Amino acid sequence: MSKKILIFGAHPDDAEIGCGGAICRYVDEGCKVQVVHMTCSKPIRATESQAAAKIMGAIAEGWDFPDGKMTVDAAGVKRAQDKIMQFKPDLVFGHWPVDFHPDHQAAGCLVLRAMNNLELQGVPEPWPELYMFQAAPGYQSYHFLPNVYVDITAYRQRKRDAVGCHASVNVLKGYGSQETLNKSRGYESGYGYAEAFIRIAFRRGTTRDNVVGEGLEWPQ
Repeated sequence: MSKKILIFGAHPDDAEIGCGGAICRYVDEGCKVQVVHMTCSKPIRATESQAAAKIMGAIAEGWDFPDGKMTVDAAGVKRAQDKIMQFKPDLVFGHWPVDFHPDHQAAGCLVLRAMNNLELQGVPEPWPELYMFQAAPGYQSYHFLPNVYVDITAYRQRKRDAVGCHASVNVLKGYGSQETLNKSRGYESGYGYAEAFIRIAFRRGTTRDNVVGEGLEWPQ
């Protein structure tokens, strides 16, 4: 079944590195994928993002948050929230926020806060699932324990080609570590190469009240 997938990356190239193989796979399976690059104010980076999106078959959109100075504030949360409401995705992907890079932290928290707000409001319907992707393990992302894997074996080269579009920041120079990571995730999941994600489970509606805790009892 065709799905709509919305991906938030802090910088142009983050989404390609973290989930580029999954993007290619979803597109080939008939899904509509839109990537939001939250810091994309330089023309060269916008051009590279469009080239990468073309290879993956996705749609790219650039925002103007300050590169290296992203913060978690009400305006940023609302912008992410409005985008989710406007696009009405089945799946949302964002950064795992336990990360060395402050922009990765902020991007992940903005998406999580936006989803929390929508959760409390009971919208949208149908409710999108949230998946978090990692940047470079150990070097940037910490304590990433995945619970979902996507087989990207057939999309290894296409992902690399998309990442390679970001030549202005020479991403391919250190790309070997990403291929090692994808191979390692493949070992974990039984695939040749894989990307890993943390699926965040939300409690919506009355299910939130069915939690044993402070002042709460088992439902009758």
